Amino acid sequence: MKQQRLNHNLTPKKQVSKVLALFILGTCTAGNLLYAQALESPKVKTAKVETWPASLNKTLYCVVDTPQLFQGNSHSNSELISILPIGTQLKAGDVVATQDDVYLSQELKQLAIDERLAQAELDYARSEQQRLTVLDRKEMISKAQLSEATLIQTRAKLELESLKNKKQTLKRRIERLTHRAPFSAQVLRVDAEPGQHLSPGQSLFRLLPLNQKRLECKLPLDIAKELNLIGQNPPNTQLEFSLDSKSSNTQPSDANRHYQLRLRQLSQTADINTQNLQMYLELHKQHSSLLTGQRVKVNVQQQQHSDISRVPYDAITLSGNSYELWQLKRDNTVTKIYPHIVSTSKDYFIVRSPLRAGDKVITRGQQGLKEKQQVSELGEQS
Repeated sequence: MKQQRLNHNLTPKKQVSKVLALFILGTCTAGNLLYAQALESPKVKTAKVETWPASLNKTLYCVVDTPQLFQGNSHSNSELISILPIGTQLKAGDVVATQDDVYLSQELKQLAIDERLAQAELDYARSEQQRLTVLDRKEMISKAQLSEATLIQTRAKLELESLKNKKQTLKRRIERLTHRAPFSAQVLRVDAEPGQHLSPGQSLFRLLPLNQKRLECKLPLDIAKELNLIGQNPPNTQLEFSLDSKSSNTQPSDANRHYQLRLRQLSQTADINTQNLQMYLELHKQHSSLLTGQRVKVNVQQQQHSDISRVPYDAITLSGNSYELWQLKRDNTVTKIYPHIVSTSKDYFIVRSPLRAGDKVITRGQQGLKEKQQVSELGEQS
């Protein structure tokens, strides 16, 4: 009642001034409160990074292949006498095809005759040159006669060398009239028939090596990155390649002995359409039962590395085309990390990142955080 009487006694002008003063006071108080809230550190919840003890396992689909085929060609103009049919299996040194040697043998005999004649002419030229040298010392002949004798001797010597070279070449051609397998192989293709007259360089057959098999695999680019194969020279040696026993028809006992496959070569270019790399694995003798062209599965295992760990789902968010998470440092500041997702498990992401077991990551309150910002930890998320 007393307050009402005081307000009643105020003039309208004084009442307006009092209301305005109360409004300003309230506004200042609210602004100070907002400012204080702005200064307060963001509150976050965290979780600890855990180790991922399991190794990485991937499956690749490969085809049994050979590094190269052997092409047999004719080395001379001669008739084909015999050639083995397609599919014939050979051991190293077995005869694949033979060509007629009659004409080349006759040429060789003629070259032997020419060689003896050239040797006789060389002997005569040497004797004549020696005789003229004696006469030249007595000044009984001209210098021109001695020079001509020297030239005749040189010409005879070169002619003899030329015949010897032709003879060696012809002997080599005769030897190559019998075509032998350089290794254990199978006749893959036949390009000539018996009775056909062949010319030098003409194709005869093609051999498929039996003991030089390899695996040609399509390696997806994302898996190559997970296995740390991109840009590695030499390639990652922590990988173990083994044949899948079911797809390769190997006995379980062989599979248990782990005949590891060796990485021979990895292409450094990706297929523009499939985004696959070409990878070649070297087979062992124990895999001789595999057939060229056979499709098999290869298990790739990578032993655990320190940069692979697991973090809760809530710690990782998708930003554009990349994943990101926030790590809480010991001084309660935060830093952003871009992990590589390796795989997933129940409630966790398996990631490759700079994180180590025991590090803290933020699972609540990530929105609006800035690099090196101070935050308040409310504890670990249950």
